[in-house]
Amino acid sequence: MSTTRMIGLLVVLVALALPGAALAAAPTAALDRATRCLRDGDAPCALKSADRALATLPGDDTGGLRREALMIRAQALALTDRPEDAEAAFGRLRSAWPGWRPAPDVDPRIASAWSAARRAAVTAELPTTLDPGPAPTPAPMPDRETLPSPALYAPPELVALADAPAVPPRLHLSLGAGVGLLGGDAADRYEPGIHAAVDFIADLGDDGGFGVWAQAVLALLTLNPDLPTEPGTGAGLTVFSVAVGGAFTVPLVDDGEVALVAAAGVGVGSFGLGRLGDATGFAVHGTLGVRWQAEERLALRGDVAPLVILTPDLAPAGHLAILLRGETRF
Repeated sequence: MSTTRMIGLLVVLVALALPGAALAAAPTAALDRATRCLRDGDAPCALKSADRALATLPGDDTGGLRREALMIRAQALALTDRPEDAEAAFGRLRSAWPGWRPAPDVDPRIASAWSAARRAAVTAELPTTLDPGPAPTPAPMPDRETLPSPALYAPPELVALADAPAVPPRLHLSLGAGVGLLGGDAADRYEPGIHAAVDFIADLGDDGGFGVWAQAVLALLTLNPDLPTEPGTGAGLTVFSVAVGGAFTVPLVDDGEVALVAAAGVGVGSFGLGRLGDATGFAVHGTLGVRWQAEERLALRGDVAPLVILTPDLAPAGHLAILLRGETRF
């Protein structure tokens, strides 16, 4: 081969290689220029050179050149006061280079745009709805709550007794003591003395309005000491009498705690000076008073109770007693 022909071949090969070398050197040169401009604070120059580098890079380039160009472009946009474009550029950079972070002393505009891009990316990755998951299983009930309530068997006769209405007490027993007073000519011969009485009332109805009444009385009336007496004569008049009759109870208030009690009866009585038996006859008892029911089975009564004894010669003898009675019922 001649020398002329070899030189021509070398010229052709160099001509074919120069465009490829120029194309390979163009992105690197633009990227170097963008780096220098950014370092010198010329943001428009850095933006223009970064755009030129990205435009000349092949589409399949995923290496460091594209990431560096995206980084310089995003920072240049922030420094040229284009925050919205800078946020979008930082979003592209974050997709291509997830680990990149701005320096701690970077310009606040760059830091603000990068933070906005990161928030937008995180927000986009969050789900719009959350699956609540399966419903929680309720806690098992304690055994004692799942078991039926215990039931006790009771014979019908016992149930009937429990359901039977309560029977109010109908029997009244009272003990009373007070003073016996005489009137007329007898008042000149005898002074007031002790009067004691026991009475018993059996109600005949549920309302307690009427009942059978029985009473026993013992009275000791003192003889007037100014009167002359024979030797051996007793110092007082002793009276004993029993009677049976009827009693009426009338409530004075709605709850029945206060009631009027009236009773009368007939029987026999005897009296004498110092001892019984001087005179015996037909006796008439009476009482009129007010009962206060202090508790269910305890009451107090204040009574005025006359007592008259008719002797065989029909001569009446008697006295009036004022009593305070304590009463129980059952």
